[in-house]
Amino acid sequence: MENSKFQILRGENKQYYFRLRTGRGDIILQSEGYNVRAGAEKGIDIVRISVCHNDRFRRKMSADGKYYFEILTIDGDILGTSKLYESLQGCDNGIFAVKDLVPKAVIENSGM
Repeated sequence: MENSKFQILRGENKQYYFRLRTGRGDIILQSEGYNVRAGAEKGIDIVRISVCHNDRFRRKMSADGKYYFEILTIDGDILGTSKLYESLQGCDNGIFAVKDLVPKAVIENSGM
C-alpha cells in the first residue's frame, strides 16, 4: 500500500490548496486557500507541528448533523478541514488517522 501524501493544487480561483490523502487515496483533510504556493507549503509545515497538540483539533457538527474537525494554528486560524463523518467516534478516528499519517506523508505536486 502506498504512503499517505500531501498534494498541492492550484484551484480555478488561482489559489493554492493542500490536501492530505490516505494510502488508499481518500482525501482526509483539505486546506484553506493560499495566494502563493509557498503559503500552502508553509501550511503543511504548520500542520506537521499542530498534529502533535490535541488542543489544535476542533470538532464541529455540520448543518446536516455530520461531524468534522478542523486543525488550527497556535493562534486559532484554520489550517485544514476534514471530510464529514457520520458519528463523533468516526470523527475521532479521523483525528487519530491524521495524527498518524501526517508525519509520514510526502509532498506530491498535482496539476490544477
